[in-house]
Amino acid sequence: MTRNRFNEPDLEGQAWMTVEECVEGWREHLEPFAKKGLKLVSPAVTNGRSSALTSCIDERTRLTGCSQRCTAAPKGVKFLEGFMNGAKAQGLTVDAIALHWCARSLSALFIEQ
Repeated sequence: MTRNRFNEPDLEGQAWMTVEECVEGWREHLEPFAKKGLKLVSPAVTNGRSSALTSCIDERTRLTGCSQRCTAAPKGVKFLEGFMNGAKAQGLTVDAIALHWCARSLSALFIEQ
């Protein structure tokens, strides 16, 4: 059995947290399951495209007038790197890396062109 609690922690509207909050939440909420023998899967981050960050900044600024958290927060692989480094520093368990695939089709990956 596997466990994943943090869906897109780098995206507003999903788990939406800083790397530090994610590592602390992992330690508090998920690490106890590792001690019970469950496999823990990393947070599933976004693809981290700059357009996603730009729209996040625009929307947050429109709603709150503040874009500080969006501009400071790493996205995608950078968020995952920060999380993995933080988890390692605290001796936390991460057994697998979660991957989102949001494309219409995987067939292009398997068809020789």
